Amino acid sequence: MVYQWNLINIYVCRWYHKSGIEKFETSNITSLLVSYYLAAASIFEPERYPERIAWTKTSILVHTISSYFDSSQLSNEDRTAFLDEFRNRLSFKQHFKYFFFAF
Repeated sequence: MVYQWNLINIYVCRWYHKSGIEKFETSNITSLLVSYYLAAASIFEPERYPERIAWTKTSILVHTISSYFDSSQLSNEDRTAFLDEFRNRLSFKQHFKYFFFAF
């Protein structure tokens, strides 16, 4: 259990704070931990920890983005601007490398 906590703390909690997701106030450390332990229940082999971390990050990102789009204060122009920025900001290869391998 100590190993798991260190893994979460090193890779996931640091990513959460460095990414700035917390400023959207749609998720918190508790939801981060729940996501990780749901992943651990499905992907339990120790050598597959990168997959658990990727699952956790993806879960938090999806929750944050869907909460952003569900906001009643968000206009159609804002939604379109978000999608355009998302598509044009980074190539898929750059995004994939940063998101999954930025440990």
